[in-house]
Parts: sequence; structure tokens; C-alpha cells
Amino acid sequence: MRKLFIILMLIAVLCLQFLVGTAAASDSESRISFKDMSSSHWAYKDVVKLNLRGVIKGYNDSTFRPDKPVTQIEAILMAVNNMEGPTGATIDEASESLPIEVPNWVEENCKKEVLFSLQKGLIVPSENNFNATAPASRAWIAKLLVRMINKEKDALGIKGPVSDIKDASSIPAWANSYVNLAIKYKLLKGYPDKSFKPSQSVTRSEIVSILSRSEQFLPLDKVTRGKLLGVYDQNLFMVSDEKLNIYDLAGKMIIFNEEGKQTDMQSLTEGQEVSVVENGPFIDYLEVLPANFPLKTFGGTAAKTLPEEGVLITRDENLNVFAWTLSDKVSINSQAGEIETLAQIPSGIPLEIGINGQNKIVYIMVLNGSETEAPPSSDKPVNNKPVDTDSISVTGTVVSVNDLNRTISVIDDEDYSLKTYEVHKNAEVYIDNIKMNLEDIMQGMKIQIKLENNRAVYLESTHMVSGIIKSIDKARNKITLKMTSVSRTFTFTDDIEINIEGLSNSDIDDINPQDYAELKIEDDEVTEINVRTMFSFQVVTATKGAGQIVVWDENGFAKELTLERNTTVVIPGLNTPSPEDLLVGDYITATYFGSKIRNVEVVPVTRGKISQINTSRNTLTVESFNGKTETFSFNAKSMIITGSSKNYDLDSLQVGNRLEISQTSENGYSFKVMTKDSGKIQSLTNTTSKITIVKDSSFQLNRYLASDIYIHEGEQTKGISDLGPDIQVEGYSLNGIIYEVEIK
Repeated sequence: MRKLFIILMLIAVLCLQFLVGTAAASDSESRISFKDMSSSHWAYKDVVKLNLRGVIKGYNDSTFRPDKPVTQIEAILMAVNNMEGPTGATIDEASESLPIEVPNWVEENCKKEVLFSLQKGLIVPSENNFNATAPASRAWIAKLLVRMINKEKDALGIKGPVSDIKDASSIPAWANSYVNLAIKYKLLKGYPDKSFKPSQSVTRSEIVSILSRSEQFLPLDKVTRGKLLGVYDQNLFMVSDEKLNIYDLAGKMIIFNEEGKQTDMQSLTEGQEVSVVENGPFIDYLEVLPANFPLKTFGGTAAKTLPEEGVLITRDENLNVFAWTLSDKVSINSQAGEIETLAQIPSGIPLEIGINGQNKIVYIMVLNGSETEAPPSSDKPVNNKPVDTDSISVTGTVVSVNDLNRTISVIDDEDYSLKTYEVHKNAEVYIDNIKMNLEDIMQGMKIQIKLENNRAVYLESTHMVSGIIKSIDKARNKITLKMTSVSRTFTFTDDIEINIEGLSNSDIDDINPQDYAELKIEDDEVTEINVRTMFSFQVVTATKGAGQIVVWDENGFAKELTLERNTTVVIPGLNTPSPEDLLVGDYITATYFGSKIRNVEVVPVTRGKISQINTSRNTLTVESFNGKTETFSFNAKSMIITGSSKNYDLDSLQVGNRLEISQTSENGYSFKVMTKDSGKIQSLTNTTSKITIVKDSSFQLNRYLASDIYIHEGEQTKGISDLGPDIQVEGYSLNGIIYEVEIK
């Protein structure tokens, strides 16, 4: 594939000075046959695109009726089509009934789409704000859009009125956060007079334009963005996400330039950033994107900012470190509305970064989320010049090596800054304790550098590189790995060792594209692959000082974990935690590379008593066992677990229920109802943290005591020393661990 890519690039650069081919305007006019939509209409481009994508349709009389208000059910169906649903959704139309009222034509023809919208949380019946035939207002559309792009959690974290809108007071309270986020993501706009007009109906042409802008936030199969390479032999070549796409030009294609005007292929040039609507091997629609259009988004957290140099250091979920240089034109916004400059971005805050085709930042959105411990500060600026320093050692990740100029650039593990060092001509280089050359060091390697008088005199690394597996060619023993900023293809040995936790006798067939893995390179070949896997556990007991803990896995089976000295432990609120800081009852995520645990992170949970339930706002307030009061939103992706059963009805909870609350992977909450047991204490063993409660003369309960157990008598807090045989108690437990004991 790499050779083909190079050949195509040479063809594009050397042979093609102009792109050839035609796409006459008459083609588009014949394909987009809405007689009330001329090419001069302001929404014509978006109507053409969404019609070709199957998002919208016209009426039987061949009209589109662009100025007609869109109804709520029409908007829902358009949003579902815009998400490319419900293809692949597990929906059984025959057995499921609709919990909302819809017109007969919807029940007969679009039931599956409506069920999909309910499944994805676009409609929440308990909110009682859906009226299928009512016009969709701008406030209502804001809520739909936020849910469609899966940003509801972010929206609900925004507090206060919408900023810079003069009629903000007229926005309904339930819509404030949704309107705020929709404006910040530029899905909706205010009017020139700085009004928003929340109750105004949205027209069909307006909803089409809005949905078109939302495409960049959706994972779409039929829409691809990338860089145009050229046209050769009636094929169009485009690079997207480091993949070469080849399209057949035998079909009819409609083209729009970056000003939104219809054009033909002769106006296109190599290197332009484009978006295409695919139709199998053909292209139905091609749009030239503005130079500052974000082709892709990058998620991560801020590690450090250097405002004077215009540099932002970020970390992704794989702990890879990136250094970004910002221009003055970069748009910086925050969901909370309080951050507008690079200097205001705090360390540890989650970010969403939009990147154009040149891998340059075009916008930064500061998301709502908890700040983590800020990395150690440094007075040394991020730059690409040698760093003035006396004899010191630096540990970091290799970004680049220039063997000709004898320089090496690394991301420093201490302060996350990008540093470039000159390598002394007599410097010693060791990889896996074997003397090597500078050219043998590869990007992605962890390295330790000893510096003397501004130059690297000793470099030590290992042959381990890590990244995302992009492809595996078993026939040629080739594997492609995407590292920090480049992709590299390696040859693997026939007897390669594959290590995957939970799989015995693993082989190359057990590895999938998009797996994150660590590769060991020896003699330019991959000899070992350790695949990263993540498992959730709950701590049952911890053997202090031995690095061993007993946990329950997700299926309720006991398992012993061994945490080695180099295992990283992350516990919110603790600066340098160790395995000894893990508590009974903690929920943890263990990250394995191969069969070894590399990282253990405690997942925050809230345990407490329900003090209030608000069914109109779908919220519940909990008084936690540690004395705090928190309010949680019960959205469409939240669930209630009682024993082995699940339900999604807030009405099934009662004030006084004890809960364990944790966030789900889909931006909802899991509410686990604790079991209540009453009886007398028979025995209490402090050494094993076990308690036995007798419910009656013939039934005993054995429970583990949580490390942070809440013991009280009425409103008075008690301790374990206040418990003893024959004391009457009420206990609240989950999975055999008791979290609250009330002395009666």
C-alpha cells in the first residue's frame, strides 16, 4: 500500500497539473428535482447534499417547501437519517410498541426510525415535551441536536443563562444548557440583533442547514473528509485519516466550491480539503471545505500551557503527549463560557480540538470535567532549540531523530514539554543494554538521556514501541502501527509471541485493527506483541504490602491480582497513591499490557440515601455517606439495577433507598439499589473485616465491611468499636459488602 501511495503521489505531482473531467450543472438539476428549489437559494447546497445522503425527501408534487415549518416528528426522522440509523440497530418492530403518539403514516412507515430515536435518547417520553405534529421551536431543536451528537452530558454541566444573547431570559429553563452548547458548537446561531428567538419555529431549509453543520460531530460511514490528490484514468484519489481512497468517476457527481457555489472538476486543485458523499465505489457529492474546517477532532486533557510561546501540551487517553503550536486565529471556547484564551486553560481539564488537513488546530473547546493534578511546572520553554543545562538526566518519549544533524526531540516526562537536544558525536547509545547507533532509535520509544554542556552524551532505551494497530497483513507478515504522529509498518517473525490477558495460546488472529498494543522490535522485526486490555473489578480484600488484592470481576467471580512495583495506581484526591491505598469496595479499572497490569485506576462512585426525587425534571438528590449532597440527572442512558434485574423507570426508586451511583460509558448513570438486612450481630472479626448478622434463628448473613463504612445511631456517627454481639442493626449492602450500618 505504501508503494502504491508513493506512485500515486508522483503521478499526481508530475503528470497532473490540472484535474480533468466534467460535472455539468444540468446533472445536478436533473437529480435534485425539487421544482421550488433553485440553485440561487441560500440552502441549496445543503438540500442537495442531504437529499443525496437520504436524510431528507420532498413531497409527492416534487416540491421541497423550504419555508414550511418542520414538525417535531419530521425533525426526529431527519436527525435519525442524519445519524445513518437505524441500520445495524437491534430493533424488533413487530414486538415493540411506541410509547408516544405519532401520526398513522409514521406508525406504518417509520416505526423503526422512531424506535431508534427512543433507543438513542433523542426522545424521552417521561419528559412530556414531544408533540409529533407541533412545529419544532429553536429551543426544542437545540435539545435534539445536542442529543444527536451525544453531547448531553456536556450540556447538562453548563450552568447559568446563555451568554451574548439579549433575549436569554425568554429561553425556557430546561433548554438553557442545550442552547448554550449548540451555540458554542456553532450548530445554531443567533440573529444579527443578538436575539435567539427560542420559540420561533424552524423551517425545513433551516433544519437542513443545521443538520449539515452537525456532520463533523457524527461518526458517518457515507461521508468522508480528506485531502484531494488528483484524478487519473477516471479515478479520483483522496487521502483520509492516513488511508488512500480511490473512487470511480463513472457516476454523476455534484461539486460545490468553498463559497458554496456549484462548479465542475476543472476548478478543483490538488491538496484541497474536501468532503464527499460516497455511493459504493462512486461519489455522489463533493464539497471543497474552507481551509480552517476541522477534518477531525482530537480528544484529550490539557497537560501544560505556555501562552507566551503559543504552545499547548495535551495528553490523550493512551497517555501519549502532544505539543501544539497555536496561531492567533485559533478559536478558544469553553462549555462553561469562562475560558477564551490559552492562558486561561487549566491543567487537567478535558479538551476537544479541531484539526484541519495540515494537522493545525482551528478550534479548542474546553469541556466540563474535573481537573486533575497539574503536572510539575517548569521555567524551560517549549521550543525546538537545544536546552541550556548542566549535567542532568532527562526521561521522555522520542518524537523525532535527525541522524544527519545529530539531534533528538523528546517529550519530557517531568513537565510534558517538547525539547530538542544535540547529540555528541561520541555519545553512547544503548537499546536493551546493547550498544547501538543513533539511527536505531525510533519514534515512540521511551528513552533516558544524560546531558553534559547542552549535549546528549548517553542515551538508553528499549526496543518497545506502542500505538494503535492500523492493519495486519498475515500473508506478508506485516503490521502497521499508528504512533504519536506517524504510522510505521513492521515485519513480524513467524514465531511471534502474542500476549493478551484472558486469552491463552493467543496468536496473530486474536489481534484486531484499532487494538492498542506494545511491540518489541529486535533486528528490525517484531518478536512480541502485548495487547492492551482493560477490565473492571471491585476490591474485596487487599493484602497490605504484598501487592496482591482479591477482587470480584464483572461476572461475580473472585480473582487475585498481582500489582508489581512499576504498576501505576491512580486514586482521585491522592498525589502519590500505592496499592496499599486501595480500599475494600473500591471499583477499579485495571489496564493490562499482555498479562501484566500496567495501571490501576479507582473509578469514582457515590454511595448514599435518596432524599428527593423530581420526576418532572428527571433528577434525584442523594445524601452521600460522607456528608455531601449531590443531584444526579436520570437521562435516557441511565439505568436502575436491583439485584440481577434492570429497569429504566425513575418511578421505581423511592426516597430512603440506599444507592451506589457510577457513571456509565454512554454518559448515563448506573443506580444500584442496596439490599437492606435487619438482625442482630452474631460476630465481628476485625482482622478479616467480616460481620455476621442473624436475621432469625435459622438464617445468617456474612458480609465484608467496606473500608469507609458509615456507622451511625440516629444522626450520631459511630465507629466499628461501637458494634458487638447481640446489637440490633440494619445494614445496607451490595455484592456482599456492607456500606452502612444503623444501630437500632
